[in-house]
Amino acid sequence: MSSTSQILEGCIMARKGKNRHGLGGVIHRGKNNYQVHFTIIDPETNRAKRKFFRVNAETQRDALAQKRKLEEQYKRDYGRNTVSDLAQQWLKMKKNLLATFTHDRYVSAMDTIWLPELGRKQISKITDQDIERVLEDYANSNKGQGGSKPKEWTVHGQYRVFRTFLNWCVKKKHIPFSPHETADIAPVSGEYEIRTVPKEWVDKLIDACQNHEEKTLIMLYCYAGLRLSEAFGIQMTDVDYDNNQIRIHQQSPKGKLTDLKAHNKKTIGLPQEVLELLKQQELNMREKKLELGVYYKDNNLMFCEPNGMPKKNPHTFSRKIRMRAGWIPCNRCVSNKFTSGHDCASRPKYHLHELRHTLGTVLASNPNVSLFTIQKMLGHKSIRTTEQFYIGSVTPDQREATKIMEGYYKTNNKKSKLS
Repeated sequence: MSSTSQILEGCIMARKGKNRHGLGGVIHRGKNNYQVHFTIIDPETNRAKRKFFRVNAETQRDALAQKRKLEEQYKRDYGRNTVSDLAQQWLKMKKNLLATFTHDRYVSAMDTIWLPELGRKQISKITDQDIERVLEDYANSNKGQGGSKPKEWTVHGQYRVFRTFLNWCVKKKHIPFSPHETADIAPVSGEYEIRTVPKEWVDKLIDACQNHEEKTLIMLYCYAGLRLSEAFGIQMTDVDYDNNQIRIHQQSPKGKLTDLKAHNKKTIGLPQEVLELLKQQELNMREKKLELGVYYKDNNLMFCEPNGMPKKNPHTFSRKIRMRAGWIPCNRCVSNKFTSGHDCASRPKYHLHELRHTLGTVLASNPNVSLFTIQKMLGHKSIRTTEQFYIGSVTPDQREATKIMEGYYKTNNKKSKLS
């Protein structure tokens, strides 16, 4: 009699879609759509975690069967996935959410630093000592630019990538908490060298341009502070010659046109000299289009490959023109370890990106230009980025404050009693 009552009770519980109290259950969300939830205990941390799934089932009995199957599978896999398996899922998910350059940086950090050291380890067995050890080994290695030790900012950037990955693992319930929370990672000192390019070296760069397109790109870099990928994404319809301005809304980092992030989209005013160069560049591109005819892939771009496709490699253009301008050593001297008789070893090794730093520093020296204006021109999401990394002097607001205090005390008009 007792066995019959137990069977009936089990059927009633299954029909209602309930389970033992505290272990979860099934909720009907719609036609053939049920939500399964259950609670498990992590054997290592003894912490309770609740897991939710959406399943397709015709009845609550079928949903309960899928619940039991999912619960057993989750108990079996909880915390036992390796870092390599989860990193592949994470990078695949991030590919559709991040910009191409950012995603490539994530892939490079995981493939070169973290996966070789921790890839085969289970995610639940990663400790704060593992993170500290990998970062220390990387900081003392010769994996930096040019075979040197990586800079402090580079090391901290690789740590931020892995920290983001661990937080995603916590969000997806693969681990109860992230081990980076207890890791002893030294903060960045905040010392960042901001180099500005002197005017004579900018003149050498402009003189090194061999065609109209190169000169137009360099002038855009100097006057508007555009990145090369942003300049490669300019379309002919983006230039407003009547109002002397240009609209920046897309980029071409690696031969593929993509929309810029919201804080990077901007409209910039240009001097008449640069507008004349852009107008001539537009005429040159239209002539190429007529010359190639059906073989021209019309993307309406101002700067593109000879067949009309977006430019593929900004780094190649940057290195070629900097070498001609004497900013960096030539390939011959580098290959022969500077025994060719040239003065390449003493060249300043400026980057084109430092023209953006020069723009921010020059504008910041004028008290009439606000820091907010500089931030919008450079396309930064945070004004702290503009102030900390792109302005090599005091801010315009600080200069205006100093000017106010000079007017209050009138230090320039008073004669010193000590003289």
